[in-house]
Amino acid sequence: MSAPSDDLNDLQSDIGNLAHLLTVLYSQTTEQEFVVNGVRSSVADQICALAMIARDLGENLNATMDACHNKVLADARAKGGAVVRENQSTEAFDVVTSMEDGISTAKDFASLLAMAAEALSGEESSAVQTIAWAIRDHLVAIEEQRGTLFRLIHPNREAFDKTGWPGGAA
Repeated sequence: MSAPSDDLNDLQSDIGNLAHLLTVLYSQTTEQEFVVNGVRSSVADQICALAMIARDLGENLNATMDACHNKVLADARAKGGAVVRENQSTEAFDVVTSMEDGISTAKDFASLLAMAAEALSGEESSAVQTIAWAIRDHLVAIEEQRGTLFRLIHPNREAFDKTGWPGGAA
């Protein structure tokens, strides 16, 4: 996980690492025991379902970030290599804005997964909780980078830089 930065490569790398971590988590949850003492564990089913949803959200975030990065690069190339704020395409801004809900939902799923893992026994519980909290930490870092990128490509950046950002964002 990289420190918060305004570099699209860092953001893309963190999202890619998160997507991979979510895939590993899902793989691990599908290998757990779903039947204990002859009874199907509804908690194990729920954990597996949450891990699958989180994995899918991670893949979607990765694809969205890839599209955003490609759009920013294409815009820069079309403008002779320089990013110009006047008449800037809003497509990259729209993509960055649309990432917020997915990141927030994925953070909630990671928290739910950690809480649901408490119902498991022993090492399984600890392993799933550790992975879930690591996922949440990655998502927090990704949201910070998304916020930085949001401010950098905001269509009204110059005005907000002068008058201050809503909510006190720097």
